[in-house]
Amino acid sequence: MQECLKPLRREIPSANTNEIDKFSRWIEKIEEILTRIHTIKWKLQPQLEENLGYRLDNSEMLILAFFQPSTKNLFTEIEIHFRKKAGLSLNSDELNELAVLPEVAKTLAWISDAAINLAVIFEIWEPEIVRVGILTDERKKFVENSNLARLCDKWNLYEYRIHFDPPPDPKLVTRNSIAHVKGTIIEAIYGILFLLGAYLG
Repeated sequence: MQECLKPLRREIPSANTNEIDKFSRWIEKIEEILTRIHTIKWKLQPQLEENLGYRLDNSEMLILAFFQPSTKNLFTEIEIHFRKKAGLSLNSDELNELAVLPEVAKTLAWISDAAINLAVIFEIWEPEIVRVGILTDERKKFVENSNLARLCDKWNLYEYRIHFDPPPDPKLVTRNSIAHVKGTIIEAIYGILFLLGAYLG
């Protein structure tokens, strides 16, 4: 996409600095995304495969797991700008598909949530346990975000997020909110494993 935007930026009159700055910002952010994708594929994936003991044959799915909601605004802004203009190699439908990539990551996490819950139940189930409350409490200990966040930290996954969030304000960011993001990344990873047929045990 940046190769489509670069010649268009060169065609903008030099006096239109706002437009030039906007295009430059788009190109910079897209290049940042591509750099992160390259790092995930060639640096993180081999490390993660070693930690999991499982080969991830689908790099695209792994990359999707790291897209954060803040990337949506970039593609939405570009789509709105070019909605009524022809000649782009990317049309509105394709840009809209890029804008929903963070939703795909959430879907992977949702799939994993169900799979992990089932795997944990098999792990903690004992025939003499008959009270649902005990099983529920035990399951929560395994799947709560704080536990998933520790695994995210162990594998150093948080730094690979594809995002444009501003630096967090220490007064507003809580440990729980960061743990939620980390937990969602782990869930998305396990969602991929589930879809690829790996055992979640």
